[in-house]
Amino acid sequence: MAFLFPIKTRETTCTVDGRHCLFVKKSIRTQENIQKTLNYFSKRILFNEQLLEAAPGLYTWILRESGNLFAARTISKQEIGTLHINLKELTDKIDDSDIYAAGEFEINLPVIKFNLSSGTFMAKKFRNANKIELRNEVVETVEKKLKSLSLANARANAAVIQPVFLECSDATCSEEELISGRKLIEAANIRITPNNFEAVSTMFNVQNIRNSLNNMREPAKKPKVKNVSMRKKAKPKASMRKSLKKPRK
Repeated sequence: MAFLFPIKTRETTCTVDGRHCLFVKKSIRTQENIQKTLNYFSKRILFNEQLLEAAPGLYTWILRESGNLFAARTISKQEIGTLHINLKELTDKIDDSDIYAAGEFEINLPVIKFNLSSGTFMAKKFRNANKIELRNEVVETVEKKLKSLSLANARANAAVIQPVFLECSDATCSEEELISGRKLIEAANIRITPNNFEAVSTMFNVQNIRNSLNNMREPAKKPKVKNVSMRKKAKPKASMRKSLKKPRK
């Protein structure tokens, strides 16, 4: 099974209290574990109207040319299982149409803030000369899709989604953000829950880079200080002794 499951390796995965941090290097390449990993992260993906039940948090998302929208809540700073390429590969069996747009969500229903930040899919899309015009077109399409989810839902008490594009136009914005919108996940301090931490530890080759540091650190040894007052005073040299003699009257 040729499923590589890419992982962002420039970050680490840490627990809420910050006492445990793992650097996840790659998935364990056994057939049994690959299937376990696929099942674990596939179940976390929300599909179209399921977004109306989304818990507050940060998500990555992809919108396919077919109009289907997929999103998954980010569980760690490394975005394990929720990179845009992960979402594509995990949903190809459901819908293998091309990716129209991708980015990040900040969900706090009924408001869904979003950007178009995706080096995998959006960087190429915005390489043409009419970047802003194309960006505005994509933003409008995503907004329509998000609003349509509420209308498609049969529940009378469903809140209408209020999409908000995170436009970035001040001096702190990077060149990418000026087009794709203000980044969410990169700027957030996302911590993994104990249950997800345990699961990740079994599915991936990990290096424990911090493990109860307070318990592991030995108290610093105090430097030895010699008691100066107990030292014997050195005798002056012979030449010095002569000069120290009292002069005769």
